[in-house]
Amino acid sequence: MFPYYEENKTGHEALIVELDAIREEIYTFINKTGASQNEADSMSEKINHVLRDWLIDHILKSDMKMKGFMNDAR
Repeated sequence: MFPYYEENKTGHEALIVELDAIREEIYTFINKTGASQNEADSMSEKINHVLRDWLIDHILKSDMKMKGFMNDAR
């Protein structure tokens, strides 16, 4: 069994919570009258930050720990 399973699972669950919050912000923004370009830019930066952090911090560090275990599972 993968020894970092719980840690990895927790990371995936945290991402889902964060993405749900961003989705709600997007819906609010879309339905907002008079939303500014600055608000759109800020939201875009936040989304980019979350996805970049996920790619670097989770996929490249945490998920890559599974590589050897996945090869052994075949």
